[in-house]
Amino acid sequence: MKGTRDYNTNNVEVRRSTAIIEEVERKIRRAISRFHMFTPIDHILLCVYPLPHGLVLADQMVKIEKEFPKSKLTLCSLNEKMLSSIVHNYDVEVIDVGERIKIDIKELERIAEEYNLPLGSLTLAFLLIKLQEIAKEIGATKIALPLNANLEGYLVFERMIYGHIPLLDMPLSAKVERRDVIRVTLPMINILNNTIKEYLKVRGIKYKEQKMPIKEYVVKWLDYFEERYPGILYSYLNNVERLMRINEEVMNVCIKCGRPTISEVCEECRVLISAKLVK
Repeated sequence: MKGTRDYNTNNVEVRRSTAIIEEVERKIRRAISRFHMFTPIDHILLCVYPLPHGLVLADQMVKIEKEFPKSKLTLCSLNEKMLSSIVHNYDVEVIDVGERIKIDIKELERIAEEYNLPLGSLTLAFLLIKLQEIAKEIGATKIALPLNANLEGYLVFERMIYGHIPLLDMPLSAKVERRDVIRVTLPMINILNNTIKEYLKVRGIKYKEQKMPIKEYVVKWLDYFEERYPGILYSYLNNVERLMRINEEVMNVCIKCGRPTISEVCEECRVLISAKLVK
């Protein structure tokens, strides 16, 4: 009887592990298809920043790349330890951008407070400006960020708290694409944090939790509501997307970072340029 119980337990764990991997793969492919993120000949620059989300996206994008012989995937990391794990696990081009993209959180916090801007959006804008430069240098045609539903929700909610227009961090259609800006894509937009942690555990990928440059109470609020009312985060993001579609005619793409904006340069990038953190 004990042997039977052990067998059944192992069988359930195997099925659960398979289901988690299939769920992540299905949701990433669905997002890529729905938003027309990539083409079979794209050169994709995937930023694996010091968060576990990047390791999950890298794990899946390596698999997807093999299905398209004419495509190319380049991984970049800001963290040396994470970079070594990537090089060990994946047979793809990997570049270290840690020296080039040095994010001084203290300085960004000071600027965010001075200009009444959300720190999360300001940090992301800084990162994307640097990634735009690197992508153009290596000939990449798309940038992929491992922002998932939770991270995107934090950023949007934080913008609203500061009195800014809530915007999803990706162009909604080809209408807002510009030839002089490399498009930013979010393949993990439909995946929640809990699923990411389960995936990493199932795949045996080691990671270290990192503090996000987002107000702690924003994270706690959204996590609490999602736990109390499952699905509320997706509803929230869908409503923001509908709002953007209603105003799609006036939407633009920032020429510096590639994020949605209603002007030529987004407010975060204007502040970063004014503070001489970027050119």
